[in-house]
Amino acid sequence: MLTSLRIWVLCCVLMCCAFGATASGMLPILPTAGLKVAGSYAPAFANDDDDDDDDNDDGSESDDDGGGSDDDDDDDDNDDGSENDDDGGNPPPPPPPPPQGNCGDSIDADIYIMLDRTGSTDRTSRTNERNASKSLLNFFDDVINPPAVAVGAFGCNNAGFPGGRACTVQGLSNSENPPPYGDDDGNADGDHYRAIDRITSSESSVGTRYVSALNEVNDELDANGTASRRILIFMSDGGDQDPFNSTVAAADALKEDTEIFAILFESNEESDETVLRAIATDDDHFFNAPDSSELMNIVMEITEIIACDDNDPCTVDECIDNFCRFTPTFGACCLPNGSCMELQTRAQCDEAGGNFLGPCTDCNDCPPLTGACCFADGTCNVISEASCGELGGNFLGIGTKCTDCPPVTGACCLDDGTCNVISEVSCNTLGGNFLGIGSNCNQCPPITGACCFADGTCDVISAVSCDERGGNFLGNGTQCDDCPPITGACCFMDGTCEVISLASCGVLGGNFLGFGTECSECPPLTGACCNMNDTSCVIQTEEECTGANGTFQGAGSTCSPNPCEAPPGACCFDDGTCGFISSIACVELEGTFLGNFIECSNCPAATGACCDPSNDSCRVTTEAECVESGQTYLGNGTDCTPNPCIIPAGACCFDDGSCNVISEVSCDVLGGNYLGDDTQCGDCPPITGACCFADGTCEVISQVSCDNLGGNFLGNGTQCDDCPIDDCNDNGVPDDQDIDNMTSADCNKNGIPDECDVDPNDPDGDGNVSPDCNNNVIPDECETDCNNNGVPDDCDIDPSDPDGDGQTSTDCQPNGIPDECDIAGGGSRDDNNNGVPDECDEPPVPEPPADDCDPAEPGVSLLFSNIFRGFVCGTGCPALIIASILGMVTMKLGYARRRRRR
Repeated sequence: MLTSLRIWVLCCVLMCCAFGATASGMLPILPTAGLKVAGSYAPAFANDDDDDDDDNDDGSESDDDGGGSDDDDDDDDNDDGSENDDDGGNPPPPPPPPPQGNCGDSIDADIYIMLDRTGSTDRTSRTNERNASKSLLNFFDDVINPPAVAVGAFGCNNAGFPGGRACTVQGLSNSENPPPYGDDDGNADGDHYRAIDRITSSESSVGTRYVSALNEVNDELDANGTASRRILIFMSDGGDQDPFNSTVAAADALKEDTEIFAILFESNEESDETVLRAIATDDDHFFNAPDSSELMNIVMEITEIIACDDNDPCTVDECIDNFCRFTPTFGACCLPNGSCMELQTRAQCDEAGGNFLGPCTDCNDCPPLTGACCFADGTCNVISEASCGELGGNFLGIGTKCTDCPPVTGACCLDDGTCNVISEVSCNTLGGNFLGIGSNCNQCPPITGACCFADGTCDVISAVSCDERGGNFLGNGTQCDDCPPITGACCFMDGTCEVISLASCGVLGGNFLGFGTECSECPPLTGACCNMNDTSCVIQTEEECTGANGTFQGAGSTCSPNPCEAPPGACCFDDGTCGFISSIACVELEGTFLGNFIECSNCPAATGACCDPSNDSCRVTTEAECVESGQTYLGNGTDCTPNPCIIPAGACCFDDGSCNVISEVSCDVLGGNYLGDDTQCGDCPPITGACCFADGTCEVISQVSCDNLGGNFLGNGTQCDDCPIDDCNDNGVPDDQDIDNMTSADCNKNGIPDECDVDPNDPDGDGNVSPDCNNNVIPDECETDCNNNGVPDDCDIDPSDPDGDGQTSTDCQPNGIPDECDIAGGGSRDDNNNGVPDECDEPPVPEPPADDCDPAEPGVSLLFSNIFRGFVCGTGCPALIIASILGMVTMKLGYARRRRRR
């Protein structure tokens, strides 16, 4: 009874408290689920679950925050891992700097993920692309300032995607619902996760075109990017169909302001790796995943690089426990003795007394320790001691200058009168006279010798003066008698001789005997000498021939052929020429011999045929008389039989079938076929060639027959293969063969290749041009047109109205299908019949609850809810008692559960 009373009192108290609290509005409505805290990767420093006595849980079993515990076996306070550490060696490197903040919290970047969905990708690789891409979204989903991300693909083919070889499926954004990138619920809600699902759910028949993909990325980042960094993650299994140079040019243009990570997967082709490496910013930005299952790890590695990149090449940037760590690298330590130690910290370098060059340096960056290196020839270079030794110089020491080198030069007097201040070694090499170290050229004795001039004169002067006057200096101490002679005997064929220069002798055609020779040295001239008694011939000098009572035939004449057989005389020829030869030779040449030793001036004037153009008559006379008569002289030796003044004519047949009756000479000039004198054009053979008809047939017939049949005659000797063909695309293949061989498409079956059908220039010449609103070289009548309005669907939904009909259809999903076709085909519902698919309609505003007796707000317990319902709804005490009993039972069960958890 007491217990029941206590329960009743407790229920009343609870009821009153609940009623009062509810009425005054003091009960808070607490959130129970769905909370999301920015920067949730940050570690909770408030709880310390380790076993040490401090408040910092770092995961170690003993953490006293002292930082100076020494676990080694030596007696100092520095634990470097060695068994005996007495601080005698180099100090250990300093610990890495503290974390610099949560990974990705402060990144200022626009990121574009370009995925490969072309036909070479299989389901597994696309699934791995999908998971890897979503891992990047999941990473940045929880950072404070998430970067804007865009998602695109190469392999877009209008099947639910924008047209083109590459497209952006999700533009740069970090404000989807829920922010930043939406939720991975698989619904068609237009967020980043849905875009990745769409891209990787199927493959495309469009070829692999890297240039289009890179240009698409550049357009999106230029149009919508706002961050200081632009980043592209480019995934592909290779097979680029664009020329390598074009791809490299597109990548280089993008790399001017964009960092590119390139990932090759599922390919072992060397050419694929070459292209992807060329696309990447550098080799450190290229990744190869022979198995696409590695894409997840690679993308996460790239994500952490992006999240913690401080743009300092001399730090190691790591994302550890979601904190960015930027650890300076080791550097070079240059020592005073010129040596260098690499991979040293600043402390280690200071300990060694060296100069620390800073992180990320090597010994090549140490300045060389140089000094004066003096050479035996008096030259000097400031170089290192090692280099000086290699060159055989004398190194004066570090920091010395060339002015410290002792003098080693002096005047070197040369035989030509010139002088140089050089070393003795160099002077000896030149064959000069070294006057001693420190001497100067003014001390050289004057140099003189013979200077011979081209005109034969000579002076004894210095070499310098000789050169200035254009003479030939013979050398120190020479005399003019030493000058070589410049003239000699020049012997001529006629027996004469002159003492002249070699050049003059050559010009006159003489034989120069040499410098200093005399004419008396010319050899006697010889020639043929005829013995008039027996016509014999010998080679003798003119003096010898005359002494033997012979006839000298002239200097240089020969006995072959024998000029002595008969005495010479004038031999007159019909052409008016004459030869002073023997009678025998004259007869052989059909000339008229006038007699021994008769001169040619006695030959009569030459005659020939003379034509009178007025009557074509002919007479033989001299040229002078014929010309004086105003007639035509045909030439010396011509005659009038047959009459050369009458020019015969005949048929001249031409290749084009024409004919003229003209002379043979004229016919030959015109390139015709002369049939003979007195022939007629009717005698010409018939001319045949290819006759091409409009229906594509051809015959080899005469031009007359071709014209009668309405054909096109190509010319004499042509063949039917020469007939023109229908080849609208100018590829050398007839259009019908192009279509039969499927090298050209003909979707509308009109016998014209599609590329000619849509060409506004109408290359096929049929007067008809098919529209091609999307410029894909396919006539519009062959494209999908679900609403049968004569416009391809992708042009129908393009707001720019490329077909120009003034009307466009909506595509609210978008899925590449006009909304009216989605509704008509049952792909989308339209319950309110407003012409808009229900999934695109704004959701209706919910009606308020009709029953005000249902105050079951979140955060109010079942007990309070029932008590409140009892008072408000007037159910009376029975309801109150029942509610109280249920509340107590609930509390009892809850208390029991809490005890079990303890």
